[in-house]
Amino acid sequence: MKIQWPDENQERLNAARGRLEVAREILLNRGTQSVLAVLAQVLDDWQQAGSPWRARLAQELDGAGGFPADLTRAGLKLGLETWSGDALRETIEREQSALLSGSGRRWVSFSSTHIVLAGAIPMPSLLQPILSLACLSPVLVKPSSRDPITAPLLAESIRAVDEEIGTALEVVSFPSHDDAGLNLFLEAPCIVASGHDATIRSLATRLQSTARLVPYGHRLSIEVIDSESLTDDVSGLAQDIAFDVVLWDQQGCLSPAGLYVVGPGAAEGVARLGPAIAAALEDLGETLPPGAVETEAATQIVHERDQATLRSAAGDPPAVLAGANTSWTVVLEGDSTWRPCPGHRFLRLYPVEETRELENALAPIGPHLSSAALVALPERRAAFADRLLALGATRICRPGRMQAPPLDWPHDGQSLLAPLVRITQQEPDPAL
Repeated sequence: MKIQWPDENQERLNAARGRLEVAREILLNRGTQSVLAVLAQVLDDWQQAGSPWRARLAQELDGAGGFPADLTRAGLKLGLETWSGDALRETIEREQSALLSGSGRRWVSFSSTHIVLAGAIPMPSLLQPILSLACLSPVLVKPSSRDPITAPLLAESIRAVDEEIGTALEVVSFPSHDDAGLNLFLEAPCIVASGHDATIRSLATRLQSTARLVPYGHRLSIEVIDSESLTDDVSGLAQDIAFDVVLWDQQGCLSPAGLYVVGPGAAEGVARLGPAIAAALEDLGETLPPGAVETEAATQIVHERDQATLRSAAGDPPAVLAGANTSWTVVLEGDSTWRPCPGHRFLRLYPVEETRELENALAPIGPHLSSAALVALPERRAAFADRLLALGATRICRPGRMQAPPLDWPHDGQSLLAPLVRITQQEPDPAL
């Protein structure tokens, strides 16, 4: 029988913090270029097709009740496609140059950065610690309960390249209801926190007044299709859209929570595109089967299916296309009224007959917009993109690429590095 003392989590946190104090001196002594070379090698090791780290992550997430191994392999293949060591170097150099453009400016790393991870998708668990380490700040990570695998595996992969730099990343798991442990964890000069907006607000009330909070709250993404861009054969487009929905089982902020067909004949476009997406989801279910659906999520899926069916029976236009059990769902809506998306391969298609109506259609979700996959005629694409960016989106891409943001994407519309450092300026002394 294992006995866990009430203060065991605090003891582990204090021990990790003590080791990070030593690691900070290591980072400062090694300097940016040396640390960056190590981190670039780590990313290259993860990016290669035969990466043992990717193979282990897929296997261990599957074993821990996370995503099926094939789904993780597909998500990592696409997500890491452009996350190379060179891309990391270029991102750091470009952001450093922009931040330090003023005379006498330099950045100062935080003595430590503590990261609260959330969700089940491993990509943020790979990137966030690497960015903080690149700023020469040692990192303490609280992994997500839904993904306890990625952060420890990243730490191991860094130690495999450079044992000394590897000491600058510590991972400590403890339950979120451990108030004493959480308060101790939050005693840091910089906190990077991901999660629901309510979670972020709660964490903010616990922080020291001088602490820097870097929040990544609730976000969602959409697909927008110009009705006039639809061709006679929509199967290729449908496959790309379905791939966006299937990857990571629609559990992340880059997963499409809805699709809007915009322009004249939008309702006809929805009617044509919906069955093609449904067929593509069914096909992808064979090669990339979905993971387990928790009871609460399954109940919501059934509820939303039933509500759409009831509206259809009452004379409204919705049509429901669904796979076996809760494997996938496509709802062809009759108007652009936003409705919940329970995830797990559930997509609503909304018609927007007038382009100018898109703003009203997206008003309920505009503040939470992340990415938008866009298909439009070449002469209309720029106008569509400008409209979506003005409504809150921070990234425009093609369908099929939603889960592959570039490493330097300004997540939530902010610089990657500016929130992770202090920018200082030393004015010249005219007497010298």
